[in-house]
Order: sequence, then structure tokens, then C-alpha cells
Amino acid sequence: MKKVTMIVIGAVMLAVPAAVYAATEVKSYKHERMFDRHDTNKDGKISKDEIDPRWSNMFEKMDTDSDGFITKEEAKEGRKMMREARMDFMIGALDSDKNGELSEQEVTDFVLQNFRKADADGNGSLTKEEMKAAKKMFKEEFRGHHGHGKG
Repeated sequence: MKKVTMIVIGAVMLAVPAAVYAATEVKSYKHERMFDRHDTNKDGKISKDEIDPRWSNMFEKMDTDSDGFITKEEAKEGRKMMREARMDFMIGALDSDKNGELSEQEVTDFVLQNFRKADADGNGSLTKEEMKAAKKMFKEEFRGHHGHGKG
């Protein structure tokens, strides 16, 4: 029973956070704080000079009126656009029959595949260390797929 519980907990820990992260709305206060952190001169808009150069491509997409600044409204819409893109990516990655919907079997296959990746010693259960390593590995894979990697 303990082994089954560990497997279920491991599977949930691997699958659910990514789905929840991609699907949830960013709370307004968090969005505001993030915007304010990037608006270093506190003029109510973000210029390209105020962001990390790695995000210049995203800046162009979010600056919908092409005035060289991102307003709070453009940032809000940009976050919405990124969430939609993550959802599209997840569905595309998991939807093996390409019907635009995720079946229970497709999600189960994904969870089992990732569980097996995380099970470094192949013994059918996950240790705390394997789960920590898997979290780091999956985070890096996710960033790599979205061009948010370092460099």
C-alpha cells in the first residue's frame, strides 16, 4: 500500500503543477508587483531598456501598439497570451491522436512516462532525492521548450 501511495503522490507531483500553472490566472497583485519591479523609472510603462535583453523578443510581442513601451494593459494581455501558448503547447505535446482534446489515457501515458524518467534507479518508486532531481530536470525541459533557458 505504501508503494502505491508513493507512486500516486509522485505522479500527481509531476503532472499537476504544470497543468495548474499553465491554466491558472495570475492574481492581480502579483501582476502589479511584477510590472512595478520592471518599471525601474516608475513612469507607469516599461521600456526595452528596463528589461533583460533575453526577453527582447517577448517585448516586441507585448508592445502591441509598437510605441516602444509596454503599458500595464499590454503586460496583462501579454501574460494572457503566454498562458494560452503554454496551454496550446501542453495539449500539442500530450495529444497523441491529435484530435485537439486530452483523453484520460493520454494524460496517464504522459504521467507514467515522466514517472519512469524520474525513477532513476528503475525500482518502481520515487525517493525524495529522485523527486527533487526530477523537478529540476522537468523545469529545465519546460524552459528549453519555451526558449526561456539561460544564455
